[in-house]
Amino acid sequence: MSLKIGLVGAGSMGRNHARVISQSTSCSLAQVFDADPTRAELATRDFGGRVASDLSSLSDCDGVVIAATTGAHAGIANYFLDAGVPILLEKPLSGVAGEVDEILNMSKAKTVPMMCGFVERHNPALATALSILDEPVVHLYSCRHSPRNLRTFSSVIGDLLIHDLDLTCRIAPAANAVVHGNTWSPPGVAYPEIADCSIRYGTEMLAVQSASRWAQQKIREVRIATDSLLIDVDLLRVTVTVYRNKSQTGISERGVASYRSETVIDLPYVRHAGEPLAMQLEHFCSLIRQEVDADQERDSIAPPHALAFAVARSAGSGEQI
Repeated sequence: MSLKIGLVGAGSMGRNHARVISQSTSCSLAQVFDADPTRAELATRDFGGRVASDLSSLSDCDGVVIAATTGAHAGIANYFLDAGVPILLEKPLSGVAGEVDEILNMSKAKTVPMMCGFVERHNPALATALSILDEPVVHLYSCRHSPRNLRTFSSVIGDLLIHDLDLTCRIAPAANAVVHGNTWSPPGVAYPEIADCSIRYGTEMLAVQSASRWAQQKIREVRIATDSLLIDVDLLRVTVTVYRNKSQTGISERGVASYRSETVIDLPYVRHAGEPLAMQLEHFCSLIRQEVDADQERDSIAPPHALAFAVARSAGSGEQI
């Protein structure tokens, strides 16, 4: 039976959610609510469903996707969780640590499934890269840069960097993290547009991660290094390249000094199961149908948020956290 999905927020991201819901064979777009009724009307005109006059109108949906502004997340999320409606809440859950805890605690207390919009979890290139790993990661590098986004009014940490912090939490050792973060805000802007951080896990792993909304090029790059290989992932082109260095030496030919390295390069096949946002929606439908462990899903949300808040605190204090 097709699930009825409600949507809160019909802005740029909300319309993307509306599109994939309308194309799904597992669910249908039932209702759309937005503080601006015109945006809700445009979404229903383009993707189906009907305009909801208020949040209570969505309470009979099987699940609700929340793509409202970050500041409104906590109130909306807790409303549906209290009503027993599963939610897919865009990242970050909130820009306030206490509100993140409140949302997760409400979900657990009410035993209502929820998930966060960590869409990169469903990127096939990243899934392929992680499947290759068979030894501990010693170095993780990520670069997530974008040109300026005049529609965003929140920290780049929760907007972009948190995706890569989520990856860090998926592959990092269990040891406590030591976080050192730096941010940059342009004159007259109250929130950071650039954030860089290093996260050290004892002697086991170092993660170096960069996010920017002040760049001239869109970059989504991840490099994962172990003792024996380097996995280079391009999340935009959805490609994976694996490097294994065999030897390197300095040489001299015709009096010219040079460097020679012997490296084996593998190009793993990346299986494209679908658009990541659509795959995320299918995962949400499985969560609603209780085909996915709701406790495990919920428990995976807190760690990347905790790292995001640690990066912000470190950047504010100038100290390691």
